[in-house]
Amino acid sequence: MRLSVLLFAVVLATACSGTPGNNKPANNVNNNTAAKQGSVPVYGYEIVNTYPHDPKAFTEGLFYYDGFLYESTGEENQSSLRKVELTTGKTVQQWRNPAKEFGEGIAMIGDKIYQLTYQDHIARSFDSKTFTLQKEFNYDGEGWGMTTDGTNLLMDQGGPFVRIVDPATFNTVRTLQIKQP
Repeated sequence: MRLSVLLFAVVLATACSGTPGNNKPANNVNNNTAAKQGSVPVYGYEIVNTYPHDPKAFTEGLFYYDGFLYESTGEENQSSLRKVELTTGKTVQQWRNPAKEFGEGIAMIGDKIYQLTYQDHIARSFDSKTFTLQKEFNYDGEGWGMTTDGTNLLMDQGGPFVRIVDPATFNTVRTLQIKQP
């Protein structure tokens, strides 16, 4: 599972930069410090396929696992956790958030999917096969993006810090400050 999440992240990151159809470092890199140092190559991408997606889904969290997209959607009265067929875009499983909540980042560890809410200070764990709600956690601050290192959850709250969270308790194990070089 780690490999598929990592592969999806690398493909997504690669697809979001560079020039279409070019897989060599670009020569027209912006004139910034990292580019001047030559430490960050910029690669192109090639679109190899496109897939349908619900145009009303306000995607906040997304990962690919075992042939399906798992998606957290935002917006009050519309937030949900979904399992989506990649090739058809059809939602095959769904858990709806309470009406006033705004769903945010999701991540999977083992057989559990975790979902954050934006300003409700609630995180939830679900059984990944049945989408049965297993546990609710409270946390301070806003919920934004979330991923995993395979053991813990890594949670972004919209600032320069990433919280590393124990998935069993949702307690912060440690906090990392992200700085630009």
